[in-house]
Amino acid sequence: MKQFTAEANLNRTDRVIVASEVLVTVVRQAALEVEGVIGMAPVAGGVNRLLRRGKADGVIIEVSEHTAKVAVHLRVAAGCDMHGVSRSVQTEVARSMQNIVGLDVAAVDVFVDDVAFH
Repeated sequence: MKQFTAEANLNRTDRVIVASEVLVTVVRQAALEVEGVIGMAPVAGGVNRLLRRGKADGVIIEVSEHTAKVAVHLRVAAGCDMHGVSRSVQTEVARSMQNIVGLDVAAVDVFVDDVAFH
């Protein structure tokens, strides 16, 4: 299992280790809190470089040094402003990763893979 290590400012030996599953959960929850997002869409094909679970959860995260690139695959509500929802997801994912995990996000790519009609 891959992990993200954040160096604390307290002294040189202090570290915070965050499991990769936590990163996926933070991204997933941030996306699901945005109005218009109905759920996550499974990632078709490709290889999730972080862990297999994220692929099923609609999240792919690539971590290098102290930054991350995130791809989020979504199901959105029919009739919603997809552009606005996507922008909100980008903002919320980046904010959550920084505030909760302390990891800067270089990019959040949003893919609307499905539209849910009720």
